[in-house]
Amino acid sequence: MSNMGFRGRTFTFDLGPGSDMVLFFICLNRFAPEKHPELDWTLLTDRLYRRYIRKNELDDATVLMEKLKNIFAEIPTSLLPKMTNETKLDFSQPNLAMLFERFFRAFLSVRERALISDENFEEYLPVRVMPLNTGYLIRERNRPLEELDALSDADPPFWLRYLQPSAEETDPVYEAQKILTIKDIVEKSGGNITEENIHFKPYTP
Repeated sequence: MSNMGFRGRTFTFDLGPGSDMVLFFICLNRFAPEKHPELDWTLLTDRLYRRYIRKNELDDATVLMEKLKNIFAEIPTSLLPKMTNETKLDFSQPNLAMLFERFFRAFLSVRERALISDENFEEYLPVRVMPLNTGYLIRERNRPLEELDALSDADPPFWLRYLQPSAEETDPVYEAQKILTIKDIVEKSGGNITEENIHFKPYTP
């Protein structure tokens, strides 16, 4: 399993095993729309999760990440089951904002790098989720953005497929979303997370 991170320009902020990244997005999809249904969260649950953040979307995405951090600060970590596989998350933290603190810091870091590179090189390389494994990273770095744009709302993101080596050869549409300990997350969360929370609505600008 490859580590995953947020990438801006040529820098990828390592956020640990891919299962930690998946849990972040599950929590985002589970709690944010419930707390603030008036906001359009698909900029994060579709654009960041499945595709990439365009330059003209960065400011709005940053505002949503800050709102998400505030939402997570009100949710105790005890609502989540402890991961049974490798993780860099500290489940002794009292709330989700502290549990995922590195994710919020990473997003701001890669955002700044993306904007600085745009100013210095007149070329914006989008903020996105990327694998840290060298071979996977090179493959995704060279993948045309058009391929990400072409993903349907039923398709898992490309980065998620690397968490299960056989996913692309079996059923990349759904089975790749059910690896790691998602089953554990669902079964042990006491109803706080359901399988519906691993499906993400498409972004509509």
